[in-house]
Amino acid sequence: MSEAVFCYTDYNQIISNVLFSVFYFELIIMLGAKKPSNKLDKYIDPTGEFPNSELKAGVWYVRNKKRIHDIGLAFFIIFDAVLALVNIYIWAEYLVVGYAADERNRALLTKNLVSSALIHNLYAAEPLAIGQVTVVASAPGKYDFFAEARNGNSDYKVELEYQFLYNGGITDRRKALIMPGSRMALTVLGVPLTYFPQGTELRILRTDWSKVDPHQIPDPVAFLSERINFKIDNFNFSPAFDSSGALTNTIVFDITNASIYSYWQADFFVVYKNGSAVVGMKKITLDKFRAGDKRNVELKSLTENILVTEADVIPAIDLFDREVYIPVGVK
Repeated sequence: MSEAVFCYTDYNQIISNVLFSVFYFELIIMLGAKKPSNKLDKYIDPTGEFPNSELKAGVWYVRNKKRIHDIGLAFFIIFDAVLALVNIYIWAEYLVVGYAADERNRALLTKNLVSSALIHNLYAAEPLAIGQVTVVASAPGKYDFFAEARNGNSDYKVELEYQFLYNGGITDRRKALIMPGSRMALTVLGVPLTYFPQGTELRILRTDWSKVDPHQIPDPVAFLSERINFKIDNFNFSPAFDSSGALTNTIVFDITNASIYSYWQADFFVVYKNGSAVVGMKKITLDKFRAGDKRNVELKSLTENILVTEADVIPAIDLFDREVYIPVGVK
């Protein structure tokens, strides 16, 4: 009994060892065997025009064509859905908020929220300051009309047309040009009348304002101050029928061009004053009035019984016109 058992146990051990050896041998063979290669890897194009990489890419595309199509279609569906949601949101916001705001803006368009008068006052030229109208007898039966105008704007010049009114008539029209920050005599001289005019007033018929170009003249006031530099001295007044026996009043003074600029023709209004009162006036022209020149001026007046204590000289030159200047070196 014991021998039979022993033989059976040995037999089982032998069979187990054999089976284990076979399994181990097959495992070694399996692990040592090479993985079969893809036949495409070994493909060689004999023409050289279709490389192996392009063949692989083509095969991959054919195998995944449907998947690529599905992914692209899904992407565009999602993209369109996002756009639709954004569009719906924007329209909803406009209907809830924007439409009411647009209606309010349309209503405001019919209202002038900006005052045109305010804009005009901010950017337009200030009006002229006009002095009192004065009438003096320049000779028997002739009268001079005078008013002083001041342009308070520093960068606007103005050309105006005017006339004087009086009871029973009006004077001829005259024109005047007033520089920025300057004054000008508005006159109509030698009006023949048989009576002294009453109820006089100045009527401005037209004003043309022009802004000085800041690119050419940045500071018009400084520009003019360099050129309007005329000095008056040696004033003397001799009344008619004085000890000299003269039949007319004589006003004498010297005028000097103290600027560095010379003028072909320099026009001036000479206003005769007795203190602050205007008692007469005259317009004069000095030809070739060069820088540094000093001219003696002698004027006659037929006005009876006047007293002149000073002569107020007002330049009447368009200083922005280059043609009025004598070039340097020209005689």
